[in-house]
Amino acid sequence: TLAPRDFSREPIAPALQPWVDRNFPAPARMYKLDGNVTISALINPDGGASDVRVENVDPSGRGFGEACTRSILQGPAWQPKLNRDGRPLPARVTYTCRFRLSEKEKASSTPSEGAGANRVWTHSAE
Repeated sequence: TLAPRDFSREPIAPALQPWVDRNFPAPARMYKLDGNVTISALINPDGGASDVRVENVDPSGRGFGEACTRSILQGPAWQPKLNRDGRPLPARVTYTCRFRLSEKEKASSTPSEGAGANRVWTHSAE
């Protein structure tokens, strides 16, 4: 007789970096900022993510949290957690989105902050 086998496994993340890159926040790109976001999400038995919660954002206020959440929800399915019999189960995971600009993007010129903000407009009436 064969010994019983354990088919259990923890959830496995898909290749999410293309979605993270695609969702890079425009304000952060404009100011040449990289960022990291840690989320927790429920991975359902079908591999879909739900109940995404932003746990940590660095730097905050630049759209990284929303971009990471969108990447997790729009990205490909995860391989769900399996019990000993190989049946999929829901499981909460922690995942970190890493937003990085390429060296080329970092080297390109940046538009001046608030273009036109430093101009003094004058008008003379004749």
